[in-house]
Amino acid sequence: MSIFRQSLIRLTATALVAALPCVSALANTDTNTKISVLQLNHLQKMNAACLEHARKEKKEISIAIYDQGGILLSFIQTDGAAPAVGEVARWKGTSSAYYRVPTAITAAWGIPNAPKIATIQGGLPIFSTDGNPLGGIGVSGATTEFDEECAALAIKAAGLRK
Repeated sequence: MSIFRQSLIRLTATALVAALPCVSALANTDTNTKISVLQLNHLQKMNAACLEHARKEKKEISIAIYDQGGILLSFIQTDGAAPAVGEVARWKGTSSAYYRVPTAITAAWGIPNAPKIATIQGGLPIFSTDGNPLGGIGVSGATTEFDEECAALAIKAAGLRK
């Protein structure tokens, strides 16, 4: 077996072991357990609510959902959305996860060169019902007001707080 193949196998095994706590946390859907991470059912509900709202309003959008550390968990883009729309949604989602405030607020800070900071409305932080930070969601493709409205509906649909 080549050294490259052995290294690749070790790297894959290490990644799988490192991911096990995340997988078990995602599988835990007990409603009495305090939520400290976004779960698969949250992502599904958020995406469905935002996509349905956009469909009703005939908007072409992208949705990016991040965990509290700024890792992309979910990305969806409607067929008619331009590629740049996806980049903007990811920018907004990252910013709201990192700074834990809406991007409408980070825009008002007037520091556009801060790391990972979005300077337009459309990204919201995501908190558990007891106030623990879980991540952020960014929506783009329509007016910034619609983008934020869609993100808020998504968070509400998952039973979480913004």
